[in-house]
Amino acid sequence: MTIDSNFQLKLSARSTLIGAFFGAAALYSAGFSFAGGRRILGLSVITLLAVALLRRAAFCLRRTRHLVSAREDATRWKAMRKFYFLDVILEWGLLAFGTSFLVMHGRFDLIPAAGGAIIGLHYFPLAIIFRASRFYWIASVLVAGSLASLLLPPGHARYLAGCCLVGLTLWIATLINLSRISPALRKPLPAPVAQTS
Repeated sequence: MTIDSNFQLKLSARSTLIGAFFGAAALYSAGFSFAGGRRILGLSVITLLAVALLRRAAFCLRRTRHLVSAREDATRWKAMRKFYFLDVILEWGLLAFGTSFLVMHGRFDLIPAAGGAIIGLHYFPLAIIFRASRFYWIASVLVAGSLASLLLPPGHARYLAGCCLVGLTLWIATLINLSRISPALRKPLPAPVAQTS
């Protein structure tokens, strides 16, 4: 999806902030899995990178607040938003159920892989709803990578690989998004002209 409308610019800015936040959450999970000095070093590095990404993403989102979407974009969003919220509710429900189930059975090492697969599957409907082809590759990387992490022996290595896969995938997507929207934000797209009947 190229950025050729205010709606797409606003969507990209929102997905950038979401990716930066949840990528940080996944990488913090990886950092906390270490002990001693390695944990402190890891969490310090993650914090510095997370603050930088979140600040930049929040700045981009603020720049899009007053942009007006074209009528056809607003109409499409109204028609599709129920599917979007259904997708999000289903994602969070599956994450809550899957995490609870794995905790009850003591399979903590499987939580990142299960979470990554669920988050990845959540991106496929988003690609259709928003006509954003980049969501397909995010979904594919998360699902395929999460399944591949199951080839690792049970334990810390599998847990760490799953967390890093989710976190780094979301952060790379965030950086790509920032590189796409930053030029458009330097010279915001003009607001659509109101049509008179």
